[in-house]
Amino acid sequence: MDKSYAIKGEELTYTSVITNTGSQKATNIIFKDVLQNCLSFVDNSVTIDGVNYPGLNPVDSFALSDLNVGESHTVVFKVIVE
Repeated sequence: MDKSYAIKGEELTYTSVITNTGSQKATNIIFKDVLQNCLSFVDNSVTIDGVNYPGLNPVDSFALSDLNVGESHTVVFKVIVE
């Protein structure tokens, strides 16, 4: 999250870095984030590795492409404090 605290109505940005630290290619990767009740996902705010993906929602989960050893994906999305 981009802030240590927030107030009602404020928009927050979440960033997750998923890295393959194993010894084999990572496949069938699913990203899911369970939000606290006081947060609402901002539609069409998901980016993966800097590319916008309208329609994806981390609460519902979505697939990420395979990762070779040492590779990463960066998933960013926004929420509103209720």
